[in-house]
Amino acid sequence: MADASLDPYHGIPQGTWSSKMDLIFLAGMTRLMLMSQHPSVHAIIHDSFKNIQAYLLLVNSFPDAVVLPAVLKDCLFSAAAESQNPLALDIHQQLHQDALYMGKLCPLVRISYDELPLH
Repeated sequence: MADASLDPYHGIPQGTWSSKMDLIFLAGMTRLMLMSQHPSVHAIIHDSFKNIQAYLLLVNSFPDAVVLPAVLKDCLFSAAAESQNPLALDIHQQLHQDALYMGKLCPLVRISYDELPLH
């Protein structure tokens, strides 16, 4: 019999998520703001911007709309996996296990070509 505390897809023990990983919404709105997030979540999102820039420079400068959601998810996963942040492992696990959490973060990690450095 399988252990019920393990995620059946990843074999990652499920625990209770820290309140530091909760996403903070603007009062009375469903919109997230990067600067209002806990520093641990903010750092992971910020690091994912670097991953997006590297993807655009090294892999595909003009990704089509079909692959873009997967690229954004991969950039978030990589940022959480590579981070030295104490909550990074927990955030990485939550990104894998909670599609709603991932879905709320992806709009913050979007590609804006006018904000990329051109050097």
